[in-house]
Amino acid sequence: MTGSMPPPLLLLLLWTLTALWTLSEAMSPQWTQPRMKKLHVIPAGNTVKFRCQASGNPTPTMKWFKNGKEFKMDQRMGGFKVREHMWTILMEYVVPSDKGNYTCVVENQYGSINHTYQLDVIPRCPHRPILQAGLPANRTAVVGSDVKFVCKVFSNPQPHIQWLKHIEINGSHYGPDGLPYVRVLKTVYVNTTDKEMEVLLIKKVTFEDAGKYTCLAGNSFGISYHSAWLTVYKDPKPNTSCFPSSMPKLPADRTVVVGSDVEFVCKVFSNPQPHIQWLKHIENHGSRFGCDGLPFVRVLKSTGPNTTDKEMEVLQIKNVTLEDAGQYSCMDSIKTWI
Repeated sequence: MTGSMPPPLLLLLLWTLTALWTLSEAMSPQWTQPRMKKLHVIPAGNTVKFRCQASGNPTPTMKWFKNGKEFKMDQRMGGFKVREHMWTILMEYVVPSDKGNYTCVVENQYGSINHTYQLDVIPRCPHRPILQAGLPANRTAVVGSDVKFVCKVFSNPQPHIQWLKHIEINGSHYGPDGLPYVRVLKTVYVNTTDKEMEVLLIKKVTFEDAGKYTCLAGNSFGISYHSAWLTVYKDPKPNTSCFPSSMPKLPADRTVVVGSDVEFVCKVFSNPQPHIQWLKHIENHGSRFGCDGLPFVRVLKSTGPNTTDKEMEVLQIKNVTLEDAGQYSCMDSIKTWI
């Protein structure tokens, strides 16, 4: 053994340390984003972005598959964009044919991980705007305070939203045409957003602000509206027994024989007077729910200018048939009772 040659034991030690250093630096792929939602339901025409952020050493590669097969650019009209530095795939203007399972496979020489996103593209809903049930809600405020009405509108195409205050002219709330007298308080302008239009804020309320307010939304398919009442008090502690309350008597399930009569009863306690509707849940093209996720219903009975609370508390169906079977709802301006 010469002095220039390291001992075999030293060579073995150096080799072992090098191997250990290499192994300590190597790492199989691991997800670095906290939550990865599986199901995505997107209206047609929108942009979809799926992300599979990961780390590893060496830096992993990423591939995308659709329904188990490698996803190639020419398989989709309009293609897609893969941003590898962002770990994302981007598809613009999605259509129903884009529905499917999209799987990202992230791998390096030390391992592989994958995640599958389920994409459901719903067609544009040819429907007038849908207003969230119970909004706007009746409000009670003290003179000098601020009050806010909220109205959630679901619409495609974009709706035109207005806030109206019902007024009285010459002692009447209705004109010769039977339509109510209203004053427009807020309407869409060029720079207003949907979020801004969903809220009506009344500052430093007075007794003159009390009354009925309506959120009106329209699109190319029609209009929808919900109304609510504002009650103004001078006493900072109004009698809460005047507020709309829960219903002690709800519509009960009924079983009847074909040809007989049946009644549903729905007791509503409210001041000011509530707007009550009786609804029948129906099917449309084999589905009970629309593309907006809301149930299909038919209005059977609704509060009018001359109807009384007593009349609206009862829904009577005479000479019932098998087609009358199903789900019925009693809806007031605050809640829906099923």
